[in-house]
Amino acid sequence: MPNFTPMPDEKDFLNYLLGDVFKKMTNGGDAKMLGPNNFIAWEPVPVVMDPEAFDYALKGFFGATPKLENMSDEEYEDARSSKKYSKFAYAEEFARIADQIPSMIPEIDPASGARKFTIFSPHPDHTKSNVYSDVLDYCVVKNSKIDPKVEKKLETLRKQIVTIKKLANPDFDESVVEHPEDNPKFIYQSFPSPQYVKYLEYEALYYEAEDKLTDLQKRVSDGDSEAMTEMAINGRNYIKRRDDALKRWEGIGYKGKIEKALNYIDEIESSNFITIKKRYESELLAAKRTGLGGMNTYYFSQPVPASTLANSTKWLEYKFSKSDYESNYKSTAHSWSAAASFAGMVNVGGAGKHKRIDSSYDFNQFEMSFKIGKCYVSSPWFGSTFLKSRYWKYSKNGAEILNNQMISDGNGKGLLPAVTTELYFISDLKIGFKKGSDSYKKAEDEVKAGAHLAIGPFMFGGTYGYEDTRINRTGKREQQGLSSGGILLLGRKCNILELSPNPLPSIKDDEWVEVN
Repeated sequence: MPNFTPMPDEKDFLNYLLGDVFKKMTNGGDAKMLGPNNFIAWEPVPVVMDPEAFDYALKGFFGATPKLENMSDEEYEDARSSKKYSKFAYAEEFARIADQIPSMIPEIDPASGARKFTIFSPHPDHTKSNVYSDVLDYCVVKNSKIDPKVEKKLETLRKQIVTIKKLANPDFDESVVEHPEDNPKFIYQSFPSPQYVKYLEYEALYYEAEDKLTDLQKRVSDGDSEAMTEMAINGRNYIKRRDDALKRWEGIGYKGKIEKALNYIDEIESSNFITIKKRYESELLAAKRTGLGGMNTYYFSQPVPASTLANSTKWLEYKFSKSDYESNYKSTAHSWSAAASFAGMVNVGGAGKHKRIDSSYDFNQFEMSFKIGKCYVSSPWFGSTFLKSRYWKYSKNGAEILNNQMISDGNGKGLLPAVTTELYFISDLKIGFKKGSDSYKKAEDEVKAGAHLAIGPFMFGGTYGYEDTRINRTGKREQQGLSSGGILLLGRKCNILELSPNPLPSIKDDEWVEVN
């Protein structure tokens, strides 16, 4: 039997483990490649996802949700689990995740020039949609004119990017005067067009292959002997995978068609901000949905590819070993921001003590494995190009209402400093100690005594999962550890927005106009 080896410091352990997970997520990419404008935020408690949670985007759906007054939790759960309304609930749940703004922006590591890892904590007061909606409501843009023929062409090209459906409002009250918000006769719903979804999917596959090749080439140029060997043996395969991904993107991913449309739209709208603001307002309105039960509103977003969860059995398998940790720590570990610590952040729920898996446990007996998957977040209604443009600013009233706060200072502060661009998932999680080992018995005794054992975001012995006012789902638990056949949202990649607002000082006061 090997000698006792204490579990490493939790921060060092997570530096390696989550750095290695990111490496697998990106097909070998180094977390240092994130640079200063992207960062990874890990969930303090992984969110439990239903395997069919993305079916609404995979199979499509239209229509309005049922409006029931004072819907009880039981009625909500019944509607959520029904075939007719489950997609509405899943669409709302994904939209809520995509809409969250990270409140803990990590600092830049001076050694690598990249952002450190951090904990994801949603901003308590703001969401992506309400900040963006306020911008459209309380801004002025540079005055400009556009040829009606050009404007019509823009509308045609936008249909290649966004699909808008006109639907009869099932709740329209004929006895009341028609009103566009309170009592509309028709409702409009927008979705990414099928062609644009294909474009995004094949774009993602191409850049995955490109990033993998780029990372290998970088490591070769840095003198990494393992990378040199890999390049000598498989270098041509890396290049071929990249080239094949580009051909598929061009052939069946509508690359030429979509980019031609996007380039024309950007060229025209860059000098016609009255037109672009009207378009963004109409797309935001069309993306607005009513939540299940008619209680709250949200703005539609969807995962790309939509088949991510359905293909979870095919995800890359990850196994953690002590030998990997000891041999690869220096090359794989990625630093944490000073504010990032899982200790004390996990909501274990219920009574009982909360304990960390520390150096009193044997590292030789520790076991962990899971599968890894990811998706991109698409919110077609969100005009990031508008926010970073230099042709808008707050109106006088808007500046007062919003206290003239920056949307983003370009360095992680503001009302909307960053947005989520990718989600990282794991499935088939197994974590704990070898059955019958001393650490297994120690953990078993702690759990029996009412303790909750945790290392990083992984915990056993206590309530584990996602909980809100209406949903409570948990992972399956074994006394020697945690075993979950379900899918867990482990973390997300976030992008820091550029300085906004940042209007051109050359625009004169009489050139600014409000657009209603």
